[in-house]
Amino acid sequence: TCLFRTTDTKAGDYPWLNPYLYCAANPIANIDLTGNDYLLYIDLENNTITIWAEYFVLERDYESAKNATDFWNNLSGEFQFGSFDVAFDLNVSIVDPDEIELNPNCSDKESMALHSVSTQNGEGSNIYKEVESLDDTDLAGQTRGGNIVAISKENKTELTGAHELGHTLGLIHYSKGVMSPKANKHRSKDVFQWQINTIISGALRGQPFSEKKGNDENSAGAGIIRYRKYSLS
Repeated sequence: TCLFRTTDTKAGDYPWLNPYLYCAANPIANIDLTGNDYLLYIDLENNTITIWAEYFVLERDYESAKNATDFWNNLSGEFQFGSFDVAFDLNVSIVDPDEIELNPNCSDKESMALHSVSTQNGEGSNIYKEVESLDDTDLAGQTRGGNIVAISKENKTELTGAHELGHTLGLIHYSKGVMSPKANKHRSKDVFQWQINTIISGALRGQPFSEKKGNDENSAGAGIIRYRKYSLS
């Protein structure tokens, strides 16, 4: 079992649990969700909506995550939501496990360090990592809980990272474009206006979209609204 060196920021909501426990002492069965995987900054003065999120990575996965965030950031200015211009501001931050105070008995220091930093940073925080392969060996990528991205080194393609980031931004699978499933021949670099509307409306309604896969229901990332009087630029 791994423990935080500081108390969980949500400890007050679970008084029956030790405030230093990670995932209720069961990280195999549980995922520590922030519930706020991306933020919408609404600038009423300049009529802009900025979709913001941060992805915590190990140094070896930085380039992969940067390519994925660049895909979305490069869409800034191409879409509108009503009278608002839409921009993306997705950021990648490197986590050094040796600089994070963890229980020395933790069996997976790298994963725990990512979870620790992501949880402590709160709103808009996500985890992005590459792994040798996923439990489902046919998958190229997987997003769990709307904010934990795993990319298969064995099966990944050019658009795998961008596709999985789409899930953290509130998008489920669609029949074409970047959010098309890997097995679908229609996956492409296309992003559609209605998908931008989905990202924004998901945050406005305060509830993430979800889809069923077999008996499981997978939720996309959850958004939260923030207002600001100035733009990021």
